Amino acid sequence: PQEVPNNITSVATNSTALNVTWAHINALNWYGNPLGYVINYSAPEVPADPWINITVAPDNSSVLLVSLRKYKVYCVTIAAYNRIGSGNFSEPVCVRTLEDVPTAPPESVSGHNISSTAISVSWSEVPEDHKHGVIRGYKVWATRIETGEIEKMMIVCMKTANVTGLYKYREYNVTVAAITSIGIGPPATVFIWTDQDSNFRGQPISSTRLRLQWEPVPLLLTNGEMVGYILEYNNTNKSIADNATYPTIQTEVTLVDLHKFNYYQLRIVAYNVMGFGPWSDYITLRTDEDVPERPPANSSGNADGPTSIFVEWKPVPFDYRNGFITGYKLIYRAVSSVGRPLYGEPSFQLLVGPHVLDKVIQNLKTFTTYEVQVIAQTIKGDSEVSTFVNICE
Repeated sequence: PQEVPNNITSVATNSTALNVTWAHINALNWYGNPLGYVINYSAPEVPADPWINITVAPDNSSVLLVSLRKYKVYCVTIAAYNRIGSGNFSEPVCVRTLEDVPTAPPESVSGHNISSTAISVSWSEVPEDHKHGVIRGYKVWATRIETGEIEKMMIVCMKTANVTGLYKYREYNVTVAAITSIGIGPPATVFIWTDQDSNFRGQPISSTRLRLQWEPVPLLLTNGEMVGYILEYNNTNKSIADNATYPTIQTEVTLVDLHKFNYYQLRIVAYNVMGFGPWSDYITLRTDEDVPERPPANSSGNADGPTSIFVEWKPVPFDYRNGFITGYKLIYRAVSSVGRPLYGEPSFQLLVGPHVLDKVIQNLKTFTTYEVQVIAQTIKGDSEVSTFVNICE
């Protein structure tokens, strides 16, 4: 064909689709039996994406391009073709797909207390491929752990926020999510304690260690020669407290080999040759999260059809979770009848939420043996795997 299709328009209908229209070429310019139109399209912002071409019948003057990348510019060019070949392609028409909500949370969320009633939190951007639009701001909210209530909520434009007006010396789950014009993306969280109005204070520095600090007794209040300090600390899951003694010159200590993700009540007292002074008020600290020590329990599965497997599992036993379970990861791959990996067979993974305890894995090969691994996750990482083998019918 000697004529180039003209009057080409491309309109975004949603975040993953474009509706493309054009005017038919003149019937005299087909120069042979019309076979149709070739539509080429690609996203120049993604160099790894190849040009894709589709064909439509000669009486068509529109096509809906689907399964596109969200909020990306796509260039479309069209040519008529007959059995001899394609004519010249039109000049590219470039249009961006519409915005959508982000599909990943802000990265590197961290925070610290700045007073007994305020927390400072900061983060970095959502990964570029997961923004799916212009980030208009960030929603930040603070939930007090002991009550589960959201106490503060705000929208900010910067990648940092100060959350004020909180309760003194309480643990908060501070959550951050990015916002586009379409809505709010998935959140990222960090756990932070507000500071203490006390001469005795502390903070977790790992899943098994707490760092404690205290102010020395003023000289005028020692009432004699100081001997040292006695620290009392108690895992709230135990009825017996532990004690440790420190010399007068020491005002800081790190407790080690503690239970992971457990609450401890602590207090300290100074003593001289005549005896003990008054004990400090109790403070409560919790060691940090860690990866689960055990995998999900009793994972199993059975064929749910010729190309699917139904998988179910039990939660990680409470004492071995070492934190809040954020979700479960399912890794599956085809294996030999004796469970050995097959050369060239890739593995796949699915992610499900923390309250999901079963899943149907679909689009598998018929009459094939699959190895399935179930993994529990906290914000610190993955548990060991719970593995079983099943066969699609």
